[in-house]
Amino acid sequence: MFWFGTAALTRRPVDRTRKLRKARRARNDRRAVFFEALEPRHLLSVTFLDTEDNDSLATAQPLVSPGLSAGVVDMITASNGAVATGDPDYYSFQAAVPGELRVSVAHAAGSSATVTFYDNVDSPIGAVVIIDMNSPLASLTVTGVDPANVYKVGIVGDSAEYQLRIWNSDANDSSGGDNSQATATNLGAFNGAAITSANHTIIRPDRDYYQLVSDVTGPVEVRAIMPPGTGAATGANSPTNLGIRVRDASGVILATSNGTTTDVDLATFQAASGGTYYIEVYSGSVGQVNKYDLEITQPTATVTGFKFLDINGDGFQDWGEPGLAGWTIYVDADDNAVIVHVQRIPRVLPRPPQPRVHGQVVMGAGQHHADLPRDRIEVAVGCRIYSHVGGY
Repeated sequence: MFWFGTAALTRRPVDRTRKLRKARRARNDRRAVFFEALEPRHLLSVTFLDTEDNDSLATAQPLVSPGLSAGVVDMITASNGAVATGDPDYYSFQAAVPGELRVSVAHAAGSSATVTFYDNVDSPIGAVVIIDMNSPLASLTVTGVDPANVYKVGIVGDSAEYQLRIWNSDANDSSGGDNSQATATNLGAFNGAAITSANHTIIRPDRDYYQLVSDVTGPVEVRAIMPPGTGAATGANSPTNLGIRVRDASGVILATSNGTTTDVDLATFQAASGGTYYIEVYSGSVGQVNKYDLEITQPTATVTGFKFLDINGDGFQDWGEPGLAGWTIYVDADDNAVIVHVQRIPRVLPRPPQPRVHGQVVMGAGQHHADLPRDRIEVAVGCRIYSHVGGY
């Protein structure tokens, strides 16, 4: 009996250890599953209130997304609008970007109401629609919409409540396109020259995907540029209402724009020549104006400095070490030791037999400043350019 009791006591710690290990593995498995934390689907529509004196086409209440001079991205009545005898409601609105403009009026309560949609010259679009509890929805879709055109909607009834929503999907996203990697908008090849794709919107629920093939190796910057003042969700120092993720061909996230707090969302990733990459733009904020332009660039830099005769070879310009004029300094980008687009400028000084010459110059866009063999020049952003003219 004692032996069995001893055996039971010695086994229990082993069982507990195994259970702990099993539980730990289960937790790790769960963490692996949720490693890529995606944002929840938010109600992105900006709300508005029905204001009075909007009782005719001539006095229609204009609807504009906050931060825009004109246009609606995604707006909805904050509470049910209401019409009564002698008190109809009229609204005017425009698309924020070219693409697709959609309008819906849903019956919410009360008696029936009539809904009429109007075009840019106040002519009715189609027949009047009656909405009630049995037929609760009237809708309008304008494809290939021109943002310059102003549309209107009128709701008339004796005692009815309604909900009005207006939203504008961009041209790439009309009819539900570009919401996954499989349907991503193809931006083509990125060769270092800036790619700009303008006039995009994120509506509810939505996200935009773009595909590109890199012809360069190195850092690439992706920006979502929002209208001034609309980027931060709840203040100037708050996270932006849009977000960017950059993925590789297998969908693995390479970079995000987490932490951006201005009207420009930025994500930077390391590209490899020949690689295929996907850019995902999404919204994680409630009630924001999700309009943006997409921009893809390579980081730029400026090299500045001077050139002098380093007599003692210590790498610094000491008293009595003169500056040198008439030298051409350039970055040999194609590694062929030949200046491109600039005529060779002859050196004005013969090569000194011993000292080293250090050069650093201002180099702006399109400027080339030196004619030195590749093995005699080192380029470092923010540092000197060292050109060794004499022997070491």
